[in-house]
Amino acid sequence: MKNLLIVESPTKVKSIQKFLGNDFKVVASVGHVRDLVATGRKGINVENGYQPVWKITKEKKDILADIKKFSEDADNVYFATDPDREGEAISKHIYDILNESNSLKNKTIHRVAFNEITKSAVLDAMKHPREISINLWNAYLARRTLDYLMGYDISEFLWKKVSRDARGGRVQSPALRLIVEREKEISDFKPVEFWTTTVNACHGEDCIDIDLISINGEKIKKNNITTINNAEDAEKNKSEIGKYKELTIKSIKTSERKMKPRAPFTTASLQQTAYTMLGFSVKQTSSIAQKLYQGVDLGDGETVGLITYMRTDSTNISTDAIKELNNYLSKNHPKFLSNEVRKYQNKVKNAQEAHEAIRPTSIHNEPEKIKSFLNDVEYKLYDLIWKRTVASQMTDAVYQQVNLELFLGDKFEFKYSGSFIKENGFKQIYDLSENDAKEKLNKKILEKLKAEDKLSIKNIEIEQKFTQPPPRFNQASLIQALEELGIGRPSTYVTIISKIMESNYIDPEKSNFQPTALARVVCDTLTEHFSNDLVDYEFTARLEENLDKISLGEQDAESCIKQTYEPFKTNLDHKQETVDISEQRLLKDLGLHPETKRPVSVRLTKYGPTIQMGTKEDEEKPKWAALTPEQKKNIDDITIEDALRLFQLPEKIGSFEEEDVLINIGPFGPYIKCGKTNVSARGLDIFSVTEDEASTLIKEKRELDANKEIKVFEEKGIKVLNGIYGPYVTNGKVNVKVPKNIEPQSLEEEACIEMINNAPKRKRRRRFTSKKT
Repeated sequence: MKNLLIVESPTKVKSIQKFLGNDFKVVASVGHVRDLVATGRKGINVENGYQPVWKITKEKKDILADIKKFSEDADNVYFATDPDREGEAISKHIYDILNESNSLKNKTIHRVAFNEITKSAVLDAMKHPREISINLWNAYLARRTLDYLMGYDISEFLWKKVSRDARGGRVQSPALRLIVEREKEISDFKPVEFWTTTVNACHGEDCIDIDLISINGEKIKKNNITTINNAEDAEKNKSEIGKYKELTIKSIKTSERKMKPRAPFTTASLQQTAYTMLGFSVKQTSSIAQKLYQGVDLGDGETVGLITYMRTDSTNISTDAIKELNNYLSKNHPKFLSNEVRKYQNKVKNAQEAHEAIRPTSIHNEPEKIKSFLNDVEYKLYDLIWKRTVASQMTDAVYQQVNLELFLGDKFEFKYSGSFIKENGFKQIYDLSENDAKEKLNKKILEKLKAEDKLSIKNIEIEQKFTQPPPRFNQASLIQALEELGIGRPSTYVTIISKIMESNYIDPEKSNFQPTALARVVCDTLTEHFSNDLVDYEFTARLEENLDKISLGEQDAESCIKQTYEPFKTNLDHKQETVDISEQRLLKDLGLHPETKRPVSVRLTKYGPTIQMGTKEDEEKPKWAALTPEQKKNIDDITIEDALRLFQLPEKIGSFEEEDVLINIGPFGPYIKCGKTNVSARGLDIFSVTEDEASTLIKEKRELDANKEIKVFEEKGIKVLNGIYGPYVTNGKVNVKVPKNIEPQSLEEEACIEMINNAPKRKRRRRFTSKKT
């Protein structure tokens, strides 16, 4: 073996090995191989020029051992990780590890990058090797350093000042601010009542709905909102209109409207469109796109990459791909081929344009042709990408726009705006609209009409409406907002959304992002104390710009880290000392307890939201009640009745084997109690659990407990037990898992003692401690 080539994903190995032949050995790192030390904020040595302290990931030690072995046998080592900043970092990590072990001594080192997993792309990349980019590495290092330090420090602050469930981050916190501020807009929104009047008017058997827009020459409708604000006026208008049997078309205005095709997909636009049109989550889209990029077997035993690299903010398409597109359109849709190459301006703030847009690696792999080799979701996403790419080089769609002005006598003026397609253009391939039936009706009726024609009145409808607040963010619209603000990058959108979904800040079961009470308090705290840095949108966008400058060699990484982190840290240290945490935050006032007359409220403590009866000023101490997990997510829905029931816990719901069955909520969540048996009810609505359901759970728990003890050595206080993670040995202080190759029943006392004595020391749990001054 003369050559070693290192890629990220094991799914690429077989294809690339086949492309390169027997002179190459292709191996995969399976992503990142090391990360900053996670515990005790030891991952960055701030005092020593922000030097990183790396630790090899446990599951990657064997992979690295294989890579070392293969590199020692090779003359040339090629680093072929993904063609972005993260990919460059993985190459540099592996290079440093190999170099430190002298595995690269007397070797020729190359960095190659390909945008698609096809034979031509891979072989072409091998002809143009380069060195590992120190600029890209420095940009990665600056981002990783700041994410680590700022995330650790702000989480420590929130953990101390707000709640143990609170966390923050350099990008996560601005995203949370967007969600919470949108929710405030919705809460503050005052809906305004208005009434619409619609007449169903017919020309022969064909009918259209026309809207009342003017009364006595005065416009009553603007931006789809009317000035009619009560039922009485609406009914009066309806009654007057009902006296007429037909209305007259005063004028018809026609015009052409052109619709240009959309740009080829970027990461963000693909995630947004797949979410809206296909119902795919951002994470699902990313996973499917990764599979399409890495390759699919199209029946000949050879894996072929179907799309180009899926993490990009570029809308560009290569010259070769444009030629292939034009040839395809010339042959299959010559009428709709654009006369000139369409180029698309990227409107995204801080777009990097380093790669191509997401496109098929070959236009000739038509979706229907390869459908049998894809599963349902892969086909749907590939079909979307293929059609969007082809459409991007097609002609405009042309619509005939028709505006009708109609009158009833001299008092009422109506309007109808409709359109129908004249020339399909790109919509011949890529049409996501759902208005086909309406457009066909528009074409059928509007083409026949002329001024002074009369339409018969078939029906009159009035409808009460209210102005609507802005919608809550969902996965697609949040990414769009972040992209427009210049926050995040194609490689980070999935991580941002995942962190939001997995946090205690939103209810992951809902389709949109409705912030929890904890989210609102965290956001208010951060906005009050870190509005000039952490949650400032411009601050985050400027940092992204600076990282781009570092990647181009236009800025020094260490100076960027210092200029960003040190003012933040100074402010944070000041806030640690000065922000008052003595008052637990009021989340909702529930009123007075009907018997004690003491105030009842939902408050946020360091341990999360809880119910409080009374105040700290009362002679009698406040009384507390825990909330269910569902209630913690929906603080606004909690009522005084809910609180009264929580204060009555534990509550008897029946009996089992002559013992009371009780439901309660403890520090670890809801549970069922029967005698000495406690059963977790996590995942259940504790107030909906029936006596029969509880009895079944208690019976199962007692059977499990009865079989828990495998062996007991009473003299030494040692037991061999069955646990939720399998059998283990314990002396009450030290737990040791029994290896899979040992039968627990065969363990003798001496072997158990030896296992306990040789057990690794338990790592201390992470604790945040205040600095002593």
